[in-house]
Amino acid sequence: MVTLNLEKIKNTNKTIKDIKEIYALHVIPSSLKSADKLLDISRIELDYEICIEEEENSANINMIKGMVVFAENKSMILLNSQLNNCMKRMVLCKEIFHILIENPEFESINLDHQLSEVLIQLPTMGEGTAPNFAQDKWLAEYAAMEFLFPLDDRLLIMNQCAANGEEIDYADIAEKYKMPRLLVDQYLSDEYVGLCRELVKIN
Repeated sequence: MVTLNLEKIKNTNKTIKDIKEIYALHVIPSSLKSADKLLDISRIELDYEICIEEEENSANINMIKGMVVFAENKSMILLNSQLNNCMKRMVLCKEIFHILIENPEFESINLDHQLSEVLIQLPTMGEGTAPNFAQDKWLAEYAAMEFLFPLDDRLLIMNQCAANGEEIDYADIAEKYKMPRLLVDQYLSDEYVGLCRELVKIN
């Protein structure tokens, strides 16, 4: 089990909810979400410059899919130019949520409860209290997945397949949602579905 900051989870869920509501006002409902529209909305809502730059697999971004460089009054998202379109879209959304979650405009963390913690079974981490940077990284991925391939959609797919006695077609779902197949497999697993069910209830 890993210990996560409870207020970080609450703040992440609030950010996801707020962004989804704003996005729904501007875009016709579809299972395929636009990373570019998310970027536009984030820039407007934050009144904040977010720059995007693609780099080769260089010293700045060696073996990394993407990262955020924070500076005064702006942030730069660096993307590995070698990523395919589906992974690039996912990584871009993840880094946008990283900015949103950490930005005071959306941040709702109560400093009186900074030490509040919750035990969560994270498949990608070990035991003990996860460092802040690791928590922020994982919660940004969780937020991006809730935007691009939300839990409600995943549960609907799983329930429909179970009711019809069908196997889940992971490749077809990855194509429909334009998601990396690896993440589709992970987030449709019982382990990840159970984890996200626990997380979305924290508010």
